[in-house]
Amino acid sequence: MHGAFVGVARDALILNKAKTLKSYKSSRSTARTFCGTCGSPVSWDRKGYENIYVCLGLLDGKISVPKITNIHTKNKGAYYDLD
Repeated sequence: MHGAFVGVARDALILNKAKTLKSYKSSRSTARTFCGTCGSPVSWDRKGYENIYVCLGLLDGKISVPKITNIHTKNKGAYYDLD
């Protein structure tokens, strides 16, 4: 799964319309969730991790995301401004 995902504390995550979501195990320790209607990725959850990683574009409300470090930027697309 590729996209902007952010870690959300398990006890802070509320999923609306969870009945439409589907999940599958992509490995022994990771489950991936997606929309059962359109197939859009929703989250991934790895056993032993503190957070569930949710697609950033799906979150409502005030979102505070810590600054990250970009890696492998030598061949980035010209449309990315990473300064």
